[in-house]
Amino acid sequence: MPRQRIHHPRETYAIPVDFPERLKRFQRESGYSWSEIARRLGTYRHTVWRWSEGRTRPNYQHRRALLELAESMGSATFSRFRLRRRWSAHTSIAKRTQEFRGCLSRLRKER
Repeated sequence: MPRQRIHHPRETYAIPVDFPERLKRFQRESGYSWSEIARRLGTYRHTVWRWSEGRTRPNYQHRRALLELAESMGSATFSRFRLRRRWSAHTSIAKRTQEFRGCLSRLRKER
C-alpha cells in the first residue's frame, strides 16, 4: 500500500516590502554589527546580511526574535511591523470565509 501524503495546515506571514530598509535602519540605530544582531537572533551574520540586501527573507521565528529585540531596546523601527497572517495553500475555504466575514463586520462597526 503506498504512503499517503498528509497535508498539515500551516500559516505563512507577510513580510513588508521595505523590510531590508527597516533592518538597515535598525542596525544603524542600535549600533550593533551584523554579527551581533545575528548572534542575538540565533543565526549567521551572512544570513542577516542577505536579509538586509533583500536576497532572502527571514522565517517567522527570526522575524519574531527581531521584533522582540527591537522592542526590548525601545526602537521604533519595527513599531508598525506586525506578523500578519497570509493565506497558505492549505488553509480551508471555510476558514478564509469566516475570517473575511469577521473583517467585514469590524469595518462596518468602524464606520
